[in-house]
Amino acid sequence: MHVLTVPALLLCAAAAGALGWTANRLSTGAGGPLLILPWVSLAAVAAAAVALLVLGVRVKHYQEGAHPERFDPLVAARTAAGAQAAAWAGAVLTGWHAAIAVDQLALLSVRSEQGPLWACLAHAAAGLVLAVVGWVVEGFCKLPPDDPEAEATPSTVGDGRRSSPREKVVMPERSPNGAVRGPADGTPGDPVPLSNRAIDPDGLVWTRVSPRHVTVTVLSGLAGTVFWLAVVGWPAVLAGTGIWSGAPLGWLLLPPAVVLVIGLLSVLLAPRRVRAIGYAERGEDLLVRRGLLYQRVTVIPYGRMQYVDVSVSPLQRSFGLATVKLHTAAVGSHAEIPGVEHAEASRLRERLTARGEALLAGL
Repeated sequence: MHVLTVPALLLCAAAAGALGWTANRLSTGAGGPLLILPWVSLAAVAAAAVALLVLGVRVKHYQEGAHPERFDPLVAARTAAGAQAAAWAGAVLTGWHAAIAVDQLALLSVRSEQGPLWACLAHAAAGLVLAVVGWVVEGFCKLPPDDPEAEATPSTVGDGRRSSPREKVVMPERSPNGAVRGPADGTPGDPVPLSNRAIDPDGLVWTRVSPRHVTVTVLSGLAGTVFWLAVVGWPAVLAGTGIWSGAPLGWLLLPPAVVLVIGLLSVLLAPRRVRAIGYAERGEDLLVRRGLLYQRVTVIPYGRMQYVDVSVSPLQRSFGLATVKLHTAAVGSHAEIPGVEHAEASRLRERLTARGEALLAGL
């Protein structure tokens, strides 16, 4: 079973959009109806998303040992298959109705009833939610191994997906030059693939944050997008429902469209942004690397650190992650490492605090 990828889902949505736009044009040109789903189908999509999310959380809890009962791998495999089916269906639903919605925008000035446009936008949003839920739930599930002789424990890979059980999670080992060297590609602690000789010290190997931080970043981005859509989209809702008569609906739809595009780009770039985050411990300082377009390396000397703060948000707590914040006396020289597993966060806090106290005592 192949894992879901964002480019594949986007390609599926684009193909569905082209097909939906063509079929709708042919239908309306022949005097037929609009080829959109009725409003009642939103309830079915919402029920499917909630049921799939409940099953995915149940599988995740079983994997983490939250339930004493014996875990059945077939449950995870079936849930993963359902998650993939839901993601593909959501991509088709989004692409189909988004293309018809674009076609309906041309009728804003000649038609007073905008019910079909709102129906298209609602179904496109519902399809996007269903696709994201399927993508997230698939990450909760351990897919069955392609090699029946594999005996290793499954691990997560760098883009947030589940790896084959042939791959083992290996804790990072310290190399002679003081850097933390990671295991094979795609596991926690492997080298960050993005490198820049202008800012990266020679011979330094970066430790990558947990791949589960991809899911946290995606969910945070979706929550922020929904919030800002509610903030900037209520005038368009008033105009579309007729409460604000005479309002320019086309212009009022522009801010929500910009927010939606920015949110979509943030979700699409989340895996690469997370893979670009790394840190490395040296003898006298800690280096933190982040940034995709604008890459940055921050060097924090142990002797300059005032304290180390470990924080956990509600969303991070659900995925067993934390954020390590490093504070120094200089203004603007602090740094943070998001997406660190709880055990690694505790180790970093104790180790960095001890190194800082030792260097301060030496001074």
